Amino acid sequence: NNGSSGYALFRYGLINSSFGMDSTIPTVKSIDPANNSVNVPINKVIKVTFSESIKRGTLSIYVKNSSTGKYVPITTSISGNVLTITLNSNLTKGTTYNIILNAGSITDLAGNALKAYTTKFTTDATAPTVKSIDPSNNSANIPINKTIKITFSEPVKAGTLSIYLKNLKTGKYVTVTKKISSNILTITPAISLTKATLYYVILNAGSITDLAGNAIRSYTTKFTTDSTAPTVKSIDPSNNSVNVPLGKVINVTFSESIKAGTLGVGVKDRTGKYIPITTSISGNVLTITPKSNLTNGTLYYIVLNASSVTDLAGNALKAYTTQFTTNGTIFTITQINAAAASVKSYVESNNRLPNYVTIGTSQVKMPQFLQLLVTSLLQINNKTNTFMIPGSINAPESPTGSYMYGNIVLTEYLSIAQNIRNYINSNNCAPNYMTSSLGNIQYESLVYIYSKILNYYKTNGNLPNYVLVDSSVTNTAIPSELQQYLQATTNCQVTNSQIQTLAKSLTSGKISAYDKAVAIFNWVRDKLGYSFYYNTKYGAVGTLNAMTGNCVDTAHLLIALERAAGIPARYEHVYAKFSSGNWYGHVIAQVWVNGKWYNVDATSYSNTFGVIKNWNASTATYKGTYATLPF
Repeated sequence: NNGSSGYALFRYGLINSSFGMDSTIPTVKSIDPANNSVNVPINKVIKVTFSESIKRGTLSIYVKNSSTGKYVPITTSISGNVLTITLNSNLTKGTTYNIILNAGSITDLAGNALKAYTTKFTTDATAPTVKSIDPSNNSANIPINKTIKITFSEPVKAGTLSIYLKNLKTGKYVTVTKKISSNILTITPAISLTKATLYYVILNAGSITDLAGNAIRSYTTKFTTDSTAPTVKSIDPSNNSVNVPLGKVINVTFSESIKAGTLGVGVKDRTGKYIPITTSISGNVLTITPKSNLTNGTLYYIVLNASSVTDLAGNALKAYTTQFTTNGTIFTITQINAAAASVKSYVESNNRLPNYVTIGTSQVKMPQFLQLLVTSLLQINNKTNTFMIPGSINAPESPTGSYMYGNIVLTEYLSIAQNIRNYINSNNCAPNYMTSSLGNIQYESLVYIYSKILNYYKTNGNLPNYVLVDSSVTNTAIPSELQQYLQATTNCQVTNSQIQTLAKSLTSGKISAYDKAVAIFNWVRDKLGYSFYYNTKYGAVGTLNAMTGNCVDTAHLLIALERAAGIPARYEHVYAKFSSGNWYGHVIAQVWVNGKWYNVDATSYSNTFGVIKNWNASTATYKGTYATLPF
């Protein structure tokens, strides 16, 4: 017992003599850059990691240029088990350096000293290369506002020489700004480039270096700016769309980004009237917004004039037109053909147009129906078949026309149909008449004629080679100056029931005034016997009962029947040489059909309506015409 309990513990071996005393020296676990590394950046921060926490010792740490033997100025710092060596200035590129940790330069926290340690590395000697460029070499259709990006194999910085963007056509250099971020060089032209032009991007040797100062070799690439005009990829509503909402916003999508050109964009209706719109562009989409709702059941055209839109290079769009129809009733050719048959039948039964025709569940007025008739006909001829929508078509203001009876051939009635459609589209109303080789065809006759044509197509599957135009079918109005030739007189008893009944029977099923007039003439000629006497003996009714008469009474009966059928007729007194060679005073009838007076003589079976053979019409003396006879 030395008076010390600690000694007792030590004396009897209860405490080892090395308790709490570190005797292990620190070692290098890793170093960055690793031993014998190459292409090390010239500003590399060196980090040495040890096996345990460390502190500075008494001796020095060096970074030595192995070529010159000179030491590089450095600063050092320690954090835990990591020694950081920071270069006070950049190293020399392509040079080998030694990192020297002298024995005792580093110790652990117990003071155990590091053994001497040396490692080496070589700084970067490899020049940067271009990995990629946008736009790529030989690219075409490059936007004129393109920002050029060049990506290198390593981080870079600006060198001592210039970078150029050259217009090959003019030989001039384009002013650019340049920016470097890590390994990417961005070249931005100060102004838009010229369209359809070849440009060179020129990087002179030394214009770019890596961070070690290794200079890029000269590098050239080229591209051509956009020369392709934009095209329409899609449009909403699509071409020939129907039932388009009245508040529809129109979107036109192009093949590339666009901008407004020098000419206009418009939306017009069938009459050619443009509606107020606003337009906007976003990327490759043109948006057209009508300022107010569209009209129901109306055909609209979207008109993009040539140069109304260009791409960003200024390449102009070619003229483009599309069409759509707003919400409304649509009809097919089959429906219109069926309606044509209905209108034809009505006219032939009533000698006038109906107020409307029912198509499906819609009542279509005659001005609209005329538009549908000619549109359907032209589609049939052109072998197209699209839906048709009746427009809001006004009736003609003052329908007029010529009295006519004759045929017009297929080429002419197709031409007239096109003229009708053009007139309606331009004026938004049906025409008063249309000019033809026969004269001016009145509006009512136009509806009837084209109803007949489409009814023929419905029945036969082809268009007729010609169509008969008879103005009397629909134009039954008699001019005021002819009204006297419809009146009853003493011997021309138009209102007599026998006369009325017979006239109705003879004209039943006959459509035109001409056919009716001929039917009456033929009956009188064929049924009535001839008796010779002077002046009137029976009058119209008496002659009908006697079934015989002279020329005067024959004329009384013929004229009474024509007038009863609504056909103007009058007496004509002639002095003529008959086929017997004798000259006689003679009375015949004149019948007015389609604006023309026909001389008719029912006393001879050899005569036909308008053709006289039993006396010489060319040498006869015509003494006068009369509404009534005094004898």
